[in-house]
Amino acid sequence: MSYDLEERRNGWMFRFPAGEAGALWFGPFGSQEAANTAALKAVEEFIAQNVKQALGLK
Repeated sequence: MSYDLEERRNGWMFRFPAGEAGALWFGPFGSQEAANTAALKAVEEFIAQNVKQALGLK
C-alpha cells in the first residue's frame, strides 16, 4: 500500500491510496514528517480494518 505526499502553499498533504483519482487528500500538516506519520497511521488503520473484516471480527 502506498500514498502520495505533496507540498502545497498551506503545508504538506497526503493522499491514500496513491495514484487513485478518487482518493481524498488529507492535511495540511506543518511538516513533511508530520504528513508522513499521519499517512502511515491511515495505512495501518486501513489494513487493520480489512484484517478484522476478513476474520469476521467486524
